[in-house]
Amino acid sequence: NLVLGGSFNFNLDAADLTLDNIWSIIDVASLNETFTDTFSVTGFAEESAGVWTNGVDLVFSETTGVLSVIPEPSVLAMFACGFGIIGFWRRSILRKA
Repeated sequence: NLVLGGSFNFNLDAADLTLDNIWSIIDVASLNETFTDTFSVTGFAEESAGVWTNGVDLVFSETTGVLSVIPEPSVLAMFACGFGIIGFWRRSILRKA
């Protein structure tokens, strides 16, 4: 059994923050963990229940116990805009045909 409360601090000074890298912080498969109301991750905000993000490129999930590198929101926005432009262009080409 593991009860987690207070501030969790990740030292990421030497971490490889390459997209899609993950670190298993808590082995949820073999532990019976409980996160108390006082649990937090230093420098992160709780985006939704049990999901903590630093707002840039890292997310920690209480459910999986994993810290992972995610794309920056601006990268996701660029992809979405790109696909939107391609869809609009394709649609306008089909109308002309």
